[in-house]
Amino acid sequence: MRIAHALVLHFLMAWFAGAVTAQPVKGTAPNTETPPRFMAQSYVSRGIEVAAWSTDSRILFTANGGARELLVWEMEKRRIIDRVRLPSDARSATETLYLHQATLLPDGQSLRLDGEMLDPARPSVRRGRSYLVDVASRRVRLAPPRVFPTMNSVRENVLARAAVFDALQDPALGVEPVPAQTRAEEARVLPPLPRSPDGRLQIERKHSDFELLGRPVPGGGYARSVSTFVDAAMSPDGKRLATLGDKHVSIIVWDDDGRIHELDNSYGKLRWRNANQYLVLPWSAYDDPLNNAPMGVPPDVLLIDAQAGQPASDETKAPVLARYSARCFVTPLPDGNIVGAGLANCRRGVGSDRSLARLKDGLWQELSAFQLPAGAHIRIIAASPRRDHLLVVSRLSNRRLSAAIVDARTGDKTAERILANTDVHTAMFSPDGGKVWLASTSRVDEWPLDLPGGASGSSMMRSYPVGAVAANGLVSDGRQLLVLGPVEDRIARADLESGQVLPALEFDGALAAGFLTDSKVLWSISHTNELRFWNIRTGKELVTFGIDATWTPEGHYDPGAQTVLRGGGAWSFAPEPFTALPSQSFLLELYVPDLASKMLDCINEDNCAQKLKPIPSLAEKRNFLLPNVEITDVQSAGPGLADVTVKITETIGPNGQNSGAYSAKLLMEGREVAVNPNVSYGDPTESLAEWRAANVIKATRSGSTLTWKQRVQVPTDGTFPYFAAYAFNADRVKSETFKLKNGWKPPPTAKRVARAFVLSIGVDNYSAPRLDLSYAVNDAHVISSTLGAIPGFRMMRTKLITKRPPNGQAVQVSRDDILAALSILAGDASPRHRIQLQKSGHDHSKLAAATADDIVFISFSGHGFADKKGNFSLIPTDVQWPTGGDTVAGSTVSTADLTVVLRAMTARNIAMIIDACYAGAIVGTTDFTPGPVGGHGLGQLAYDK
Repeated sequence: MRIAHALVLHFLMAWFAGAVTAQPVKGTAPNTETPPRFMAQSYVSRGIEVAAWSTDSRILFTANGGARELLVWEMEKRRIIDRVRLPSDARSATETLYLHQATLLPDGQSLRLDGEMLDPARPSVRRGRSYLVDVASRRVRLAPPRVFPTMNSVRENVLARAAVFDALQDPALGVEPVPAQTRAEEARVLPPLPRSPDGRLQIERKHSDFELLGRPVPGGGYARSVSTFVDAAMSPDGKRLATLGDKHVSIIVWDDDGRIHELDNSYGKLRWRNANQYLVLPWSAYDDPLNNAPMGVPPDVLLIDAQAGQPASDETKAPVLARYSARCFVTPLPDGNIVGAGLANCRRGVGSDRSLARLKDGLWQELSAFQLPAGAHIRIIAASPRRDHLLVVSRLSNRRLSAAIVDARTGDKTAERILANTDVHTAMFSPDGGKVWLASTSRVDEWPLDLPGGASGSSMMRSYPVGAVAANGLVSDGRQLLVLGPVEDRIARADLESGQVLPALEFDGALAAGFLTDSKVLWSISHTNELRFWNIRTGKELVTFGIDATWTPEGHYDPGAQTVLRGGGAWSFAPEPFTALPSQSFLLELYVPDLASKMLDCINEDNCAQKLKPIPSLAEKRNFLLPNVEITDVQSAGPGLADVTVKITETIGPNGQNSGAYSAKLLMEGREVAVNPNVSYGDPTESLAEWRAANVIKATRSGSTLTWKQRVQVPTDGTFPYFAAYAFNADRVKSETFKLKNGWKPPPTAKRVARAFVLSIGVDNYSAPRLDLSYAVNDAHVISSTLGAIPGFRMMRTKLITKRPPNGQAVQVSRDDILAALSILAGDASPRHRIQLQKSGHDHSKLAAATADDIVFISFSGHGFADKKGNFSLIPTDVQWPTGGDTVAGSTVSTADLTVVLRAMTARNIAMIIDACYAGAIVGTTDFTPGPVGGHGLGQLAYDK
């Protein structure tokens, strides 16, 4: 059973002994200056209770009361347009909500959601709840509730619905039909789901989300259901964050590649034993033997090596160092020792062991000095940072709670008190070990151990008015106390000095949290599969890590190359309230490469405003229509050649707006092989109008369709090359990528000899002696010799190096020499290039036009230069470079020069190594965005090719 359902049911069975502080209703009207919000196209499905269609059958609204979430879908592409939180009411005692119906009102502008809430304060234990949602702005407000006939008790209804959702999520139902018995129970306890108004589509609950009957699921880019996080913990040294999911652990390492460890079983908790080892622990939301705890012995506790395994792109079988028999509430101590409670404290059918035990030599040894009264159960264990003490909270036979401070070595109780509150869900020691905090639904009680009489339990407790339903974690930096709850939509905070409640941190379903090593930054993960960071001093949200992207509340985001290419993620933007804008819509304006690392660095340095580019105004960006691109034909044009036909069709919107079509690209195996038009280089500061003028596609037009035929080289090694294509709209937004399925099978042909061209350039000697170097030529020799042999390729090595013999003619490496060698590799057959190299004394016999079967390595060692705009150049022997001034235009090998020749190369792979000052500027110019944004510079080419 998934954690969201399990937690709700567990606390239903306990009838929510306390109350939760309700959150106010709020909403935001649309504003054209409101930054777009990134909308991950992955979600943790909790099942659909109710749904409604827009009148044109294009938009679907689905909602689940237990999750208090409304999803807005664009059904043509099955993408999530928006997520809307259903807020609570100040009069509400709990947040257990279930919905009966969703209705789009006749005006088409408002959606009404009607349901009921569990309210133990009422004799009927139920309260009506209704919402009105403005479908354009997504603003939510409470409405007078609608009365529904009483069919079952609230408890029975919620339990029955959860059971149906669990049955529908049986993994076998991914491919098998839903059993008739499950469908019958679904019809009994859940509202029917509606057919679309046009009668063509019917949604049906199945597996982890829903099926859309009447239309096939679209290709890449549609929203998908994923399993949720279960727990997370930071290593003691603050260098690794481990997140626990369904049968796997993901380890995020701040300064290295992470790891993914596969597990044989599902586990519920994760704890670090030391900086390099972690424990995974069996745990269930039903952990109470008096309240439907699981039967039987759970899986073993595993001790796992956090450093072992492959990088995070690959899953590795968890490198288990040791297995220990399962115990309840297993807790590692700061010194690496481990304690736990007998299984009878949290399971049924496992005997009567309720002892407190310590792990020694792989076996559990009872701490015999700790004795439970008859009929009592251990419910919480927490470790003191002082290493030698534990907090043990026990439930007595009269249901009162006892809190004891226990010697972790012997089990002796050094202090004990009976708690007035019977609703304690979690507890922890303060960071200095001088206090204990005990969290309930409505408050956190503080037990001061260091004050006179405190340890004896005679001192009065202090209470902080913060809490959470099913509180599952407390976090503190010594200044603030934070309370987490998986069914809350925020993290509650209190100031420890004043006792005042601080503004809560908005975050849905927090499961775990902690501080980075400097204690200024808080992290937390949620059951929505998000990892978020805040500046805890100010409460400002800093950055969120999701499955599809990383983003900031201001709008910066990093989708990752694969998300852009496969179409994962979308944007919710106020001016387009009913369209899930594709992830690339704001790539040019909002993309920050490697955002995660930059944010973590600038958070520590407190200079994020300076490190991140400002968010531009998007008020003028209005064209989100995308041209449709399709590869319609691929034909052999002779040995190693293919003619590819690409059709680009402009899209016309309902208001007559035209998407436009510019800068079409053809890719083979994910790399650019042709671009239309073939623009070699552009001014980084070009305006949108200038970009459009330079990127008009040269093709045959028929109405709104352009037909582009392109001849390209293809490999002759017998592989089936995969072709893809895309273009840009008039606002420089990339279209969806069209991928030719199954590749293209070329006719049999003679195989070319695969060659590896190694061009090593080293410039030690310059026309101005003040520029002379002593290492560059040696670098060229080293690279050439290092690449002495590459299996499967004939080696073709060429060196362009300066020589200044004592007696004889000096050999230069001029601008013309470098461009001549590169032009030959690019297929320019003009004899002037070989004449140039011959005249300069360079051997050109191993240079030839590279083909699609070849690879090319180019290295340059020498001086480099970047002008005030950041434009980079290689410095040849004959450079004109006045002392203290800039290089003279046309005397260097500029980025524009390199772009022209490298774009013309048809090699399968091209690698370029530059050892020169300012080499980072070769692609790191201010205008460069490493993504498909239609640029013309060398950085753009490096990304595309």
